[in-house]
Amino acid sequence: MAFSSESERILEQAVAGIPRIAKVIAGYPVESREGALELAERRYQQTVCDLGYAEADAQGWISVVMFRLRRKVAEFSTKKLEGGGSAVENIPERPRLSLRRAVGSGGHRG
Repeated sequence: MAFSSESERILEQAVAGIPRIAKVIAGYPVESREGALELAERRYQQTVCDLGYAEADAQGWISVVMFRLRRKVAEFSTKKLEGGGSAVENIPERPRLSLRRAVGSGGHRG
């Protein structure tokens, strides 16, 4: 089935929010970060399922999003330890992460 532009917009917003979410998680105590990352992953999974994507089809997209989120958390954590300035200043232009590319053209149910 075709992907709706509204679904694509929502997923693009989820990707655009990665730096903000990562900054929040990086601010948590180290022992709390893994739980926060697991919660974020469940929320991404719920979002794609709510949009009508089959969970199995969306798993590739979720994996890439979580890889980026974990990488950003690590970057922010390192900057925090080094006492650097605002890590947000160093965020590169956000790349587009399309579910369509991650799962192919047949991953949407509606």
